[in-house]
Amino acid sequence: MRGASSLVTRCLWIGACALAAGVLARVGPAFAADGWQTFAYPGYFTELLTTPTDVWCATREGGLYRFDRAAHVFESFHREPGGIAANELTSLARDRSGRLWVGTTAGVSRRRADASGWDLVNVFDGLPSDSVLSLQAVGDTVWIGTARGLALWNGVEISGSLPDGNTVSFDTTFTNLAITAVLQFGDSLWLGTRSGFGLARLSSGLTDWRRANAGLSIGSENILELETDGTDVFAISSLACHRWRPTGPNWEFRNGSTLTGSGGPGVMMIGTADSVAVFNGFSFVALPNSPRSDPKSADTYQDQLRPAQAADGVVYAASGRQFYESPTAGVWNRYEIGCPPDNNLVNVAVDGDRVYVTTVNGAGRLAGGAWRHYRAGLSCVGPQCDTTFANPQFTFSLLVDRERKKWMGSWTSAFEWLDDTGATPVVGRPFQVTSGGANSPEAPFTWSFSSAADNTGGRWFGLDTPDRDGYDPAGLAYYDANENFVRAYTSAAGGLGGTFIRGLSVDRNNRLWIGYENEGVDFVDLGDGSGLPGGFSALRLSELQGQNVRDVLARGDSLWILTSTRLYRFGIAGPTSATARDTLDVFGGTTDLSVKPLAVGLDGTVWVATGAGLRSFRPDGTARSYTVANSPLGSDLVRSVALDPITGALWITSVGALNRFDPNFIPPAPPSIDRLSVRVWPNPARVTAIGTTLRLGGDGSSYTGAIYDLNGRELRRFSTSANGQVVWDGRDADGRAVMPGVYFLRVLAGGREAVARIVLLR
Repeated sequence: MRGASSLVTRCLWIGACALAAGVLARVGPAFAADGWQTFAYPGYFTELLTTPTDVWCATREGGLYRFDRAAHVFESFHREPGGIAANELTSLARDRSGRLWVGTTAGVSRRRADASGWDLVNVFDGLPSDSVLSLQAVGDTVWIGTARGLALWNGVEISGSLPDGNTVSFDTTFTNLAITAVLQFGDSLWLGTRSGFGLARLSSGLTDWRRANAGLSIGSENILELETDGTDVFAISSLACHRWRPTGPNWEFRNGSTLTGSGGPGVMMIGTADSVAVFNGFSFVALPNSPRSDPKSADTYQDQLRPAQAADGVVYAASGRQFYESPTAGVWNRYEIGCPPDNNLVNVAVDGDRVYVTTVNGAGRLAGGAWRHYRAGLSCVGPQCDTTFANPQFTFSLLVDRERKKWMGSWTSAFEWLDDTGATPVVGRPFQVTSGGANSPEAPFTWSFSSAADNTGGRWFGLDTPDRDGYDPAGLAYYDANENFVRAYTSAAGGLGGTFIRGLSVDRNNRLWIGYENEGVDFVDLGDGSGLPGGFSALRLSELQGQNVRDVLARGDSLWILTSTRLYRFGIAGPTSATARDTLDVFGGTTDLSVKPLAVGLDGTVWVATGAGLRSFRPDGTARSYTVANSPLGSDLVRSVALDPITGALWITSVGALNRFDPNFIPPAPPSIDRLSVRVWPNPARVTAIGTTLRLGGDGSSYTGAIYDLNGRELRRFSTSANGQVVWDGRDADGRAVMPGVYFLRVLAGGREAVARIVLLR
């Protein structure tokens, strides 16, 4: 390790280093996260860590959860500026000082001792890679396995890493540098990789690395975890569990199923899809009444129970959205994590205080703080089919009509509506595929994409196709006020001007606007609806002839039309020759499954879901982008956005999470202070081509302000929610790295103001 061999031996062999103050880990640029909420499906649990009061749960896609063992409630932590670095978590550790360490795909997030926030350890601090795969805390030191090697936090800072260009035995031992597992056991440090094991002695300064694969069964070199019960070492691979005993030279095969592991003083457990089992010295024996795993439909990862045993003997296990606690006798206690059915979210709609989402793997409803899942892959049988969706898979269109019925098309399964306003839900099913798959005559009417409700009770759905070469879209489907299917209008029979309908909206004059992929926009005056179901002749908006329209939305006197590159505003009463009143460039485009990328706020702000985050265009002409870099947004690949017409809050779906954002949220004023003094560090700071990182601390609890150059030009604004957060990354408002020189930081907090001088060196 770079300059760390003697430190490793001194800290870990003689005694762990004490945590010193002064050097703090870095975080990304800090922004106010007020007004945001994140809802994410946990997915596969990567580790459970127990304390006397809590169980910490790391998940592969849904962030971090804390289970209060006494109150039996969950607290969630999701990625946001100043919070944990990512929602994709790999590992957990707790040091002697009680700090929680969380391995993520964007570095290690470390919870402050006072629980006031999070710091980040990443490549700027000396990690070989930001992709952290494994952790082990020994005292106040932490071993950190990354995708490109191993690092040691010595209680104060990263004191070294491997490979270092000097330790030849490490280079010859490890052909794969992804350190997927790390375990300090006695005088040995074990490392697991995608191609087996290596180990070295601490007493030799970690200079005698050697391979240790003898005894592994064929195909078991892909190591996922290393555990110990204090006596033996257990290795969990993608295919099996092996045991290594200090009295024997080789690994011993102990279990051959796909599993997870958890070790502790005197105990070794595994979790499979069927049970939690404990090692009795010879084999693994399932615990009585052990729960089973709870995988979602079409899960990316084969889900197994993730177990852990607390010091008082209570066993916990987690899978999917279910969390279990071992009983004193009888059935395990089960607690459910409230979350959407999947993080691959597509559409969202609001009905009063209820929110509905569709995903590739089912649909969900959030009401009164509780989630109801309509699971895909589990076709209903019997009377329950009258109260729930048949098989909500690949659900794209989602419409809440004027009677509060929810209409949804599950491709090649069923086209349905749900009335859940009463005590017993009622489901109508105009079309259901019972045989024949995509060749069934009902299937084309399940392939709905866009939707709108007109002013006389009718419902309209733009139909699509799962195979453009094999099946043509069935057109524009119309259902009357009594939920009856009337007919489908097409370009050949019905007067439509296009084939692939990407946007539908009805204005206050009951004019139906139809946006097409690469064929512009049509509109039809529906009148009082008495002229239907006869064919109609759609009129073409000439200015957008041939445009690739992604959505249309009528609000008030305006019609907003989103194409792949621009946002247009027209008047709803304009003729076919009308020209746009406003034209705005939209960067990032839209994703393939952007079903409803447009929403208009109560103040007239237009919100656009793009492939590069969420964009807002205010009536005063200003625009803003929300991305994963400056907000808790689940992903930059945003698909749909819906407005709560009562509160003005936005509900946002992406490929990473469901977010609620209140753009009108006003945070409480910070407490006033008598004086304000601040400190910026490091100062002087080094600036490189990728910028720098500057932290701020002082008498306040939160800060706002800006950075200025010597000419008084404002370079960047900042807002922080705690001391110690990063306020500047060395870049201006356009993202360009600034030159070395002298800069000034103007800080506001608690009704006071302070100025700090900053020196940047090359």
